[in-house]
Amino acid sequence: LTAAAEAGAPARAAVTALSVFASAATVVGVLLVATVGYLDAGAAVRSPQWFGVLVLLATAAFEATSALPEAAEAATRASGAASRLAALTGEDAVPAGGTAAAPAVAVRSVPFSGVPRLRATRLSYGRDRVLGTVDLDLPAGARYTVTAASGTGKTTLLLTLAGLLPPLAGRITLDGVPLAGIDPELLHRTVAYLPEDAHVFATTVRDNLAVGAPDATDGLMLTVLDAVGLDDWVEELPEGLSTVLTDGAESLSGGQRRRLLLARMLLTDAPVLLLDEPFEHLDAAGTADLEALLASDRLPGARTTPGGRTVVVVRHPR
Repeated sequence: LTAAAEAGAPARAAVTALSVFASAATVVGVLLVATVGYLDAGAAVRSPQWFGVLVLLATAAFEATSALPEAAEAATRASGAASRLAALTGEDAVPAGGTAAAPAVAVRSVPFSGVPRLRATRLSYGRDRVLGTVDLDLPAGARYTVTAASGTGKTTLLLTLAGLLPPLAGRITLDGVPLAGIDPELLHRTVAYLPEDAHVFATTVRDNLAVGAPDATDGLMLTVLDAVGLDDWVEELPEGLSTVLTDGAESLSGGQRRRLLLARMLLTDAPVLLLDEPFEHLDAAGTADLEALLASDRLPGARTTPGGRTVVVVRHPR
């Protein structure tokens, strides 16, 4: 998301600078012309009102072009989005001012049987500097919790384990296959990452839950909502699962949002779940309930077999 926003920044800056320069130059030019005309005119025809209109006209005219900086930024970002969508659909698209990126060569596109073993060997993670180095060996059905203060790289670790950030050193494998050698779509169906600030859409409760599980039935959704403690909430909604969350995340309390997002993750078929602060905004009783849920051998959702999921949780110390 940061890269997408930054991609449009140069176009926005250039158009904004050009707009300011053109506005200033035009105002100065009109001011000079109006001043000369005003001074050359006879006293009987001089009009201060028309002098003001001429000067202000230039400024008012540029209101019609004030949207150009946002338009330039939107066009640049839309071009990048079109290229990314084309890569997913297999179509060709060339970004503005550049060439289409070569498709990544996938080594594995066959789904893993069961729950793959997640292993990190001398993994150094970070963005522009190393935030930590870990060794992890998580067999099928493992439960692993990282408890650390803010700013220590917990989220960065999860992003790296999910294949969303490259490791600075070391390697990560699923059943011995490096993440870089797995088809990206297969990887993200296998290792599901729940960010702390995951988006809640301004649509129905059902559609929000179906983000990662479009084939989930209403019955399964209600079962998972009951497991995460939202059964009373959904029963009080005017249209149940069909109720539209008009304001998106603002339609929910902080605790309700965390529970809804966790339910969304449990409804997926991903065998490995990486959860960033799933207990945030919950009171002690709510936290204890969800801790017990995630620690249980049989999780609700798409995979209900014993040991059917590996769960990694990062959290703040309490």
